[in-house]
Amino acid sequence: MEILGIDYSINSPGLVKFELDKDLNIISQDYRGFTQSKKFESKKILYFKKDQFKCNIDQTLWIHSQLFSNFLHGVIDYVAFEGYAFGISKNGRVFDIAEACGNLKWRIYTFGSLMRIYDPNSIKMFATSHGLSKKEEMEVAYEQQSDKIDLSFLPMVSENKNGNPKDNIIDAWWIAKLLLTELRLRRGLVMLKDLSEDAIKIFNRVTKSNPTNILATDFLDVSKIV
Repeated sequence: MEILGIDYSINSPGLVKFELDKDLNIISQDYRGFTQSKKFESKKILYFKKDQFKCNIDQTLWIHSQLFSNFLHGVIDYVAFEGYAFGISKNGRVFDIAEACGNLKWRIYTFGSLMRIYDPNSIKMFATSHGLSKKEEMEVAYEQQSDKIDLSFLPMVSENKNGNPKDNIIDAWWIAKLLLTELRLRRGLVMLKDLSEDAIKIFNRVTKSNPTNILATDFLDVSKIV
């Protein structure tokens, strides 16, 4: 089984993929990031110049083509995205983000992957116990994990280096881990009572926009469309 966590942005989306065994243990991890700073380019972090594209649409199509040709091979069993946050962008850029992210969701969804969208506060709480945590706090919590991907070749998020894709890759890792925890709960491999108090809150949490908790909400599944 393969599962995927995605933290989407226009210029530097982060994706983390887990390969799992039959007991939902992680066999391998892989990731992709994007940067406009040549110094951060690597085999898994793809470099591009924004002025090589005529418009945002061209850039989005290029990014997606790189993902589907070099990273997303076949159907990913489960995919989780971070939901949109209020105040996500200024000057109308939120619409550009929504268009680009929506295109990726559509492609993954129609391929047959089961999809989940987690709200930003739940992801942050899962990682740090604080639903309003900042990128730096997400990184600190990440560095404490024994099964993390080695991103030590990238600067610390707190250094605010332009073009550093580390924060989005880390967020994608946490999204994948939250998805993995949900799948283990649904399989009965872990019990809700055995999770941390914060994790229990996440899976029981309801809001006006999401009046049903996560475990009582089906995954988005294109095969169930009538």
